Amino acid sequence: MATLYALNMTFDPAASTGLFNQYDPTNNSGRAWAQNVNGGGWVFAGNPDTFAPELSLANADSVQFAVSPSTTPSPAISSVVLTVIFSTDRKASNNPSKIASPFQLTGGNPRCVLADTPGTFQQWFVIGPYGLAVNRSNSGSGRLKFEFSLAAHVTFADGSVKDFGYDPEMDVDI
Repeated sequence: MATLYALNMTFDPAASTGLFNQYDPTNNSGRAWAQNVNGGGWVFAGNPDTFAPELSLANADSVQFAVSPSTTPSPAISSVVLTVIFSTDRKASNNPSKIASPFQLTGGNPRCVLADTPGTFQQWFVIGPYGLAVNRSNSGSGRLKFEFSLAAHVTFADGSVKDFGYDPEMDVDI
């Protein structure tokens, strides 16, 4: 069963901290992992401050990243650039990963930077989904642990710019 995971992050357009909103357990918003199994609809998967999804290469799991303002911004948003940078979690105990990312460039090299033009859905800016692609000849085996950082570069209609960032984790079972 293929699962699509989504890291959904909201930001306060008036904030000057550079931080995405905190996880809100009353409605699973702010920072939240969601999952959709075989197109069956989105369900809450976990708080990214304490939960790291485990994607399965065998099941053809994939992941997408989305950001949205938590309130209607004034001035309006004119553009959003999302960038996700992957690396291996070398400090994790018993991490068998020998590669920096669970995604590939042409030729089997790891794709560490995801910086595609985001699509939009309602107030959400989304990149992905990204299917797992691991060069098995040099990846390691078992449960590979990856760290990544997500950054949103938000430009408003008046020309002002704000950046927001966060660094959750993700595991991949190969």
